[in-house]
Amino acid sequence: MNKPNYLTTHFGIILMVILSGLFVAARYQWIFYDLTKHRVLEPHRDGLKTYTNAIYHARYDKDMSQFGGMNYPYPEHIVAATELPGVAMALKALTPIFPSLPDYAYGIIHILLLASIWLCAILLYLIFKELSLPTWYAILVAIGLTFLAPQNLRFVPHLGLAPPCVLPAVIYGLMLLEKQPRYWVSLYLCAVVFVASLLHFYFFAICAVTIGLYFLFSAIRHWEWKWFLKSLPHYALVLGLPTLFFLSWMMWNDPVSDRSDKPLGFFIYHSKWEGFFLFTKMPYWDWVDKNIIEIESVEFEGWAYIGLVAGLFSAIMLLRWLVLRFKRPALGDIGEVNARYLYPLLGAGVVTAYLACAEPFDRKGLEFLLDYTGPLRQFRSIGRFAWVFYYVINIIAFTAIYQWIIKWKKQWVKYAGFTVVLGILAYEAWVFAHSEYSFRFLSEIPELDAGHRFTDVPDIDYRRYQAFVPLPYMNVGSNNYGVPIVSNIFQMATVMSIQTGLPMTGAMLTRTSNHQTFLQMQLVAPPLQRPRVLDDYPNQKPLLLLLANYRSQADSLRYDHLIKGQPLLHKTDRWSLYELQLSDFDKHIAQRKQELAAKADSQQLWPFGAFQSSDSLQTFVFEGFDKQPSPLKYHGNGAYTAPMIGSNVFYEGKIPNAQAGIEYEILIWAYVDEDGFTMAHINVEEMDASGAVIQSTHDRIGDHAVEYSDNGWVLFRAPFVLKRTDTSVRCSINLEGVGNKHLQLDELLLKPAATDLYQLDSPPLWWNNRIFK
Repeated sequence: MNKPNYLTTHFGIILMVILSGLFVAARYQWIFYDLTKHRVLEPHRDGLKTYTNAIYHARYDKDMSQFGGMNYPYPEHIVAATELPGVAMALKALTPIFPSLPDYAYGIIHILLLASIWLCAILLYLIFKELSLPTWYAILVAIGLTFLAPQNLRFVPHLGLAPPCVLPAVIYGLMLLEKQPRYWVSLYLCAVVFVASLLHFYFFAICAVTIGLYFLFSAIRHWEWKWFLKSLPHYALVLGLPTLFFLSWMMWNDPVSDRSDKPLGFFIYHSKWEGFFLFTKMPYWDWVDKNIIEIESVEFEGWAYIGLVAGLFSAIMLLRWLVLRFKRPALGDIGEVNARYLYPLLGAGVVTAYLACAEPFDRKGLEFLLDYTGPLRQFRSIGRFAWVFYYVINIIAFTAIYQWIIKWKKQWVKYAGFTVVLGILAYEAWVFAHSEYSFRFLSEIPELDAGHRFTDVPDIDYRRYQAFVPLPYMNVGSNNYGVPIVSNIFQMATVMSIQTGLPMTGAMLTRTSNHQTFLQMQLVAPPLQRPRVLDDYPNQKPLLLLLANYRSQADSLRYDHLIKGQPLLHKTDRWSLYELQLSDFDKHIAQRKQELAAKADSQQLWPFGAFQSSDSLQTFVFEGFDKQPSPLKYHGNGAYTAPMIGSNVFYEGKIPNAQAGIEYEILIWAYVDEDGFTMAHINVEEMDASGAVIQSTHDRIGDHAVEYSDNGWVLFRAPFVLKRTDTSVRCSINLEGVGNKHLQLDELLLKPAATDLYQLDSPPLWWNNRIFK
């Protein structure tokens, strides 16, 4: 008897590899045209830095684990610095052998992403074959689910999270381990966790939670000590080895010691049940939203639409289970072999979906439970855990649906059933793959093309400089201070860094140091004191200023003090380069003091106690809090100490000689050099004689800091327009989530915005609550 040849035996997988490859090639054929060109999927933010941070790391960083292209002079761990850190490290390892390799990073990343889509389809096919589904059905469903996967929406904003193959790889490994625990399977799963974590570290948490929950529910289902003792070493290997490695590698090599303990977002970037079942980007759900009932919107991070087929399946199965009063299996008759895989998967999928909705932590009164989740709270975009449920419920749904349909007696009914189910999947996959959120073209960046590169600028030796400052300034990632990216400055800055080797003082990172970011903000703030970050610079080389020519008037007023009087080195239609000596910071302070002194001399001033005002009437209120002892103070003998529980009123009273309809401002110094303190809100309320609030403003300290001292203090400014002259003003501060800590406030000044106040009798110069030491 002749043995079946290789082609016959493996016809299904060979056909799957070919068909899925053709689908991927057809859908993204335009990427192949530009593989060798410097084109990017996302040209402005996180997507762009995936390319540029990897290239900078490969070309210029001396340490494999640390990245120095941003936040100069402070290095960052490579895992926290970029999307796809594994690609960045691989490029760095190979660049000494192939020096031109970083030039091809764009095409390498694109090939990696396309390969991950292809691999996702193949893995889903293998999962369905493990569940004993026929080849034709497994192929069609696997391809459809691949193009409907929620991670397809990540190819623009977060390239590191885009590979859809990770969770199918985990699920397939869990099924093999369930089938027969073998150490080669454990090592395979361990490798998946390693590789996935180096694509994006969020995958470490998602994979670990999924594997841990599967083991838990599988143990409950077996309920045998023999099985438990046999399986435990395998799961311990799968989770223990990556955990030990990443904890040691990231902690021992982490140059930052004061990352935010409670990053923002856990209660914002989560999913809702509408994110799973009612996706308004699908035409029929959009019609329902506009014509029948308004569907609650879901934050982008919580989008994990499971599809109409899986949605109806879930509803029918749940309803059936309830009607039968839990007396029948929840998934019906799917066979004992499939049940041993699918029930633990279902448990893991439901729990991760519950977690993706920030439950139970988002319930009023239960927020404190987040404090007991350990490292999990660091993964603030908890909505991403919803992806597990997408794969789990679809694997279960299409397996169970096949089992239902195949039992129908009439052949034409079977054909109709399969046509409807697969037709819906194909339609939704097509709509999803062609939605406005899927990537459809590669973007050009002028400075990446020959003749427009920064290195093409004549007569500039970039080796003369130690770093550059991007203007308008941007600094994203500390969870305490934030200067959002405006114009095309991030695009130009990242390209400049990879072409010249100069690091930037700005940052677009994640969980950056609180104190380091404070020092960076002081660097670009109006000249008040010599920036302390200069003491951490390794040399006295000057800085470059990279200025985006297209910027708002507000940005010009905010940063042009850095450019004033500096030599212009080069200018194009998009950007300009200036030189800034480190000694110029002291000159800028002296110049500002001279300008203020000259302004005071040119104004007629009226004395009011220690102050001289440009208004002939006393229209201001000042409180130095000198009678309130405090361990921290900005100036004088004391400061207001605010316990961060409840609302703390630090001023209440009338404004002298008040005028309605003009802008007033609160200026007060706040100590914020501790995690979370910049999140404090200062509330300004205008009240009538009865105490009723006429108007109020609520501003976060971190968003309205206008000056930075060198000792952890910022000057907060809150503008408001007084409505009536017979009212009083109440100022308070509150901050939740920092426990029993106390925040210090000092030197309160409330005045008309147009009025200038001075203290000129003795140095140092005092102007509008700024002290020029």
